[in-house]
Amino acid sequence: MKQRLFVVFLCSLLLPNFVVAQETKTNDRELSINNIEEYYTKDTTRIHSDYRKALEVAPSLVMRLKAINEAEEAYNNLVNEYFKLLFQNLNKEERILIMNDQRRWKQYVRVELKLYNTFAKPPYVQKSDNKEQYVYYAKRYLEQTRQRAKSLYLFLLAINRRNNQGLYKIEKECVSPLL
Repeated sequence: MKQRLFVVFLCSLLLPNFVVAQETKTNDRELSINNIEEYYTKDTTRIHSDYRKALEVAPSLVMRLKAINEAEEAYNNLVNEYFKLLFQNLNKEERILIMNDQRRWKQYVRVELKLYNTFAKPPYVQKSDNKEQYVYYAKRYLEQTRQRAKSLYLFLLAINRRNNQGLYKIEKECVSPLL
């Protein structure tokens, strides 16, 4: 949450007419470990489509930042949703691992945002390039959030396959035919 507020704060300082994106509501659906593939495909397609449409309508700097922020918020909602679902489907030891992993990821993102903020200002960039630098770093932040959503999705997919196939089949596939 702090990361998003930081990005929105930076954008609002840079662009006084910047409009904060509204959070997408995902609470009214039946997401489960069994239908994760379907929802991931629908969600990512919708996010990408909305992002492209926003850029086509008005490719100005303000609209690019707004589209990037909305896409990042949507992916961040997926991260939170997938983390909760993943947490529900893990045992105690695995929960500790995923909590530590999530904590480290959030810490990494906070540090990256500080770096983005530092290197988007003079003396690192010319004042005329400053706004484009914010767009570049906002895109990098979006890509980090998208990758995190994808990694949590892959964890959920692995759990789904484990539940549906059973451990014996997975172990059997890993055995080399040469042994």
